[in-house]
Amino acid sequence: MEFAIGTVLSGGSLLIGFKGAIDSYQLISNIAKARPQSDSLVTKAAIEKQRLASWGEYNGISGTSNNNQPPVYDDSVKKLLLRTLASVENTLTDMDQLVNRYGLQPVALDLGQNPAADSQLYPKSTLVEALAKTMKSGGSKTLKRDKIKWAVNDNAKFENLCAQLKYWNDSLYEIVKPPHQALIERVLSTHISSAAVSPGRFSHRNQYLASFSALSQLKHRMRQDPQSPVLEVKTTELTIENTQTVVATVGASSRSIGAYQSLIPVVIEWKAIDNAKNHQASVERVKKVVSRLAVSKDPDFRTLECFGLVDDGTRKRRLGFVHRLPAPDVESDKLPTPLSELLTMAKTGNVHMPPLGARYRLAKALSMALLLIQTSDIHHRSIHADNILFFRKQAASGTLPISDPFLSGFGFAKLADDQQNLDEPDEKYVHRRPEYIPACTPYTKLDDIYGLGVVLFEIATWKPVEHWKKPGMSARQFRDELIKNLPELGGLVGGIYQQAVHRCLTGDFGLQSANADGEELERAFWSSVVKELEMCNA
Repeated sequence: MEFAIGTVLSGGSLLIGFKGAIDSYQLISNIAKARPQSDSLVTKAAIEKQRLASWGEYNGISGTSNNNQPPVYDDSVKKLLLRTLASVENTLTDMDQLVNRYGLQPVALDLGQNPAADSQLYPKSTLVEALAKTMKSGGSKTLKRDKIKWAVNDNAKFENLCAQLKYWNDSLYEIVKPPHQALIERVLSTHISSAAVSPGRFSHRNQYLASFSALSQLKHRMRQDPQSPVLEVKTTELTIENTQTVVATVGASSRSIGAYQSLIPVVIEWKAIDNAKNHQASVERVKKVVSRLAVSKDPDFRTLECFGLVDDGTRKRRLGFVHRLPAPDVESDKLPTPLSELLTMAKTGNVHMPPLGARYRLAKALSMALLLIQTSDIHHRSIHADNILFFRKQAASGTLPISDPFLSGFGFAKLADDQQNLDEPDEKYVHRRPEYIPACTPYTKLDDIYGLGVVLFEIATWKPVEHWKKPGMSARQFRDELIKNLPELGGLVGGIYQQAVHRCLTGDFGLQSANADGEELERAFWSSVVKELEMCNA
């Protein structure tokens, strides 16, 4: 069905076209949800709807932007945008089919006092409203779930529909690209669960992404999906080739490289169990964390795949996390390099500070990783430079991929609802939030965010954070010292990065204390740290 496109196009007509396309997404989502087997298809439609909503908000034609001025495009661009929006709506709904089936007639849109708008554009928006009214009223034309199947009887057709929607959205993004496009699409495509896609949750980008619908669905999926079993590895199945003791800030922990069953190269992280009483409880707690992380295979988690645990059987009572190497092309005969080692080498003049772009990418990767981990309701409890690892590539002349970090050190991690205090990381207070007092105050997500803030400070200056530690400083005094030196970051990495670090160190996300450890904090961390860092490029 062709739609008339006016010769004089305005922001108002773009808004009408955008509204028609968005409303049609809502209709097709309702129809698709009537079929129990269509969950994955509903998800695909939901993803494409949000891509369109994000695009519309950025371009000021969603009706929800803070910018009340219509977008300024020349007529050729407007016409192209309108035709593309019309194609989106045509793809989503067939008006004649709806009218014939449900006996509804479209009503001409009232465009108010805007003479430039085309009154023939998108009558289906009113049709959608009429459908909604009949569903709400429960009258004779109520659309029952067993009737709304015409659009999803053939899954192949619906798959084709979703492919068409993606094509039209791609076209809109090619015409006018908003910022954060890659970040938006990465989060949406990876983390919207096929279950519990609620029609009312979709609006513009800030409302949807900042309200964390996508990542909330990740949380739902991680809670509901079957947990992956954790293999109990025998010491006889491991060949240990090299061991590295980590002493900078975490006490007597260590890592080893070796092979599992003489075939699979592995990295083993060892955690000391302080007594036999806590041993089994610690093992069970760790298994829960590892199992939850295993639900998602998303590389943005920046975690190594832990497929097994090993008890070394010695009097030391060590528990080993057996990890696969992150990729087949990394050097399997060398231990990974922790960030703390690179910072120390830079301090002594043995290595140079990496380029700004590489440090930006490192900061972005770590902030996104923490966001996903926190959305999974996991407290890491030991975020610092010793637990950020880099693996050398075999064909890279020994250089380290600084922009490709991995977050390790989950030996003290626990699920957010785990209230037991079995043990605490043996770390110095430089990475510990002053408000957290072991065995006295509960550990919260703000504590992990503080640890990230310290790491971001180190990445910006490329110096160990101990550089700013003076003898006799308390944890609070040390934080004050870092905050006092934050202006130095402005010259090194820019004001946006500096403000993100400030929020992490102070925990000032504008929240009441009751919301300081829930989804409100996740929303705030997303919008004021993760999304802000995405704007840093060099």
